[in-house]
Amino acid sequence: MQLLLLANLVAGVAATGPVPVTRSGLAGIAGFTFYSPYCGHGCFRSFSPFTLTCSDTISAGGHTTADELAHALALCRAGNLPFLRSIAWCMHLYCPDSVLPSLRETFWETEITGDIAVRPRWSYGAVLANITTPPTETLVPTATNAGTVLNTTVLTTYDNWQATWVTLYYFFRETSLESYYGLALCLTAVGLPLALTWLGYLPYATGVLDRAKPWLLYPSLVGTYHDRPLPWALGNAPTRGQGLYVGVLVVLNVVFLAVGYRTAWPRQTEQWYADRYQELMAYFMWRTGVLAFCQMPVLVLFSTRNNLLLWLTNWSHATYLLLHRWVARLFLVQTLLHSLLALVLYQHTGAYAASLVTGWWIWGCVATVAAVLLVLGSVLVFRQRAYELFLATHVVLAVLCVVGCWYHVYIGYENTFGYETWLYATIAVWFADRLARVARVLKTGLRRAVVTEVGPTLVRVDIPGVRWAAAATATRSRPFPRPCWPGGRAGRTAGAATSTDGPAPRPAMRKRASSPLLLCLSVRAGDRALVEGTLHHVLAGLDDADKDVRVGQRLDPAALLADEAARGWATVGVVACGPAGLCDAVRAEVARLGRAYAGRCAFELQVDSFSY
Repeated sequence: MQLLLLANLVAGVAATGPVPVTRSGLAGIAGFTFYSPYCGHGCFRSFSPFTLTCSDTISAGGHTTADELAHALALCRAGNLPFLRSIAWCMHLYCPDSVLPSLRETFWETEITGDIAVRPRWSYGAVLANITTPPTETLVPTATNAGTVLNTTVLTTYDNWQATWVTLYYFFRETSLESYYGLALCLTAVGLPLALTWLGYLPYATGVLDRAKPWLLYPSLVGTYHDRPLPWALGNAPTRGQGLYVGVLVVLNVVFLAVGYRTAWPRQTEQWYADRYQELMAYFMWRTGVLAFCQMPVLVLFSTRNNLLLWLTNWSHATYLLLHRWVARLFLVQTLLHSLLALVLYQHTGAYAASLVTGWWIWGCVATVAAVLLVLGSVLVFRQRAYELFLATHVVLAVLCVVGCWYHVYIGYENTFGYETWLYATIAVWFADRLARVARVLKTGLRRAVVTEVGPTLVRVDIPGVRWAAAATATRSRPFPRPCWPGGRAGRTAGAATSTDGPAPRPAMRKRASSPLLLCLSVRAGDRALVEGTLHHVLAGLDDADKDVRVGQRLDPAALLADEAARGWATVGVVACGPAGLCDAVRAEVARLGRAYAGRCAFELQVDSFSY
């Protein structure tokens, strides 16, 4: 996230933005704070910009790194009495009695050198006791005395000390809100599918769900478009249920971006920004950055083949992929807002030209451009016409986006304000999926496929040792037809498939069903060999009343489903495998009949569309 260019760690003037701290984590979570006590940090930062007698010998030449410079400065501070005495006397003057000696000593041991690994040579109490004559000289950091050497015990003004700790207070308050809002958004996105699935196991929930599905879960949000792309290849419309989920995320993004702001200006002086406009713009900028970051783990999780939610919920992989695209759009909106707000703020403060050449700004631009290309390069037309190219570029751009975000916060904040926590979660999800893929390959081993030509446009692929089971789960990223045959409650199961459906249910599957089964199969005239050859032994095992096989003719989903509903079944399970048009027609008819027969006949729908 873009922030104002800071004074260097060795010597500089008053900070114009968040200064790195010695600990990191999500601010405010479980009581975690960067600035405890505020009065101590106000004193420390009132004197830390000055040069010390031992720090003017620290050189940044050769191969010296920033970490080595910071460590050298911490060693210098640990034994510099003018520096330590000035801070100790400031704390003695300005810290209220409510700040207990134990808290002061803890702050002194962990924060006073700027490096938690470097402890001061003397304790706070020992340094304070060493001051026999109270200091009288006052020294306040300004742009004109940046090179002043702190070689004696001095005071800082009350106004400077107050402005310093007030600045830290309001920054930490905003950072804490970002942590809570980010966690709420991330946990809602992941937890909502779990909660909605598990609610279905509560007593009497089945009847409620049966009545709700035709109204909320099955119908599309836009006409009858779901598996079929919207006009002008605008993508796929969500179902009403999916739309409600997306709506919750949209509302949370808007609310969390709009509420909770509080500024120091105009009531108090703030050191980093000149007025309330700049301060508020900075808070908006940081907030949008965190709201983008917190959605990255969700974004990656929903796209993975080994998404743990697939096993913990009854939501399909196709549903998670659709939600993945919507979360990506929200992520992009927050990212663009973050970048635009940073641009406006830095131009307003006059820091734009200096920031433009810094590493954290450059990597932030890289991440933003990668995010834009990720979303724009995922349009339906590109996926349909060059899927393998889309998949390869998608992975490369995703990695580039994460790397850009990483260096953006590492160079800008040195991983000290907890923003990297969201990146750790994102990388962990991605690596877990890749490890699971490797484990699957190692478990299965190398297999040799036997490919048999069935007809002019069809081939049959047999892989010895790999069996397909009825309770299949969609764990592929490449759209490819697969059989689908879910179990159901007491009632009738009707299936519809096309010539590209693959193996139809075997008699063993029929025995697993708890009620009569009707197989409806439609193939093109040119694919007659599929019915007469490959599937002949399967179809021969079904009674004529249990199958409806058509060659060169389309199925009539409306008539088939209406007939089944009129037979008086308590439950009708519908499995639709085929082109997008067929699946949307089945979906619309199931929703219509479910509403018409509410309380008399419940419909269970499973759809696996041959689409991208």
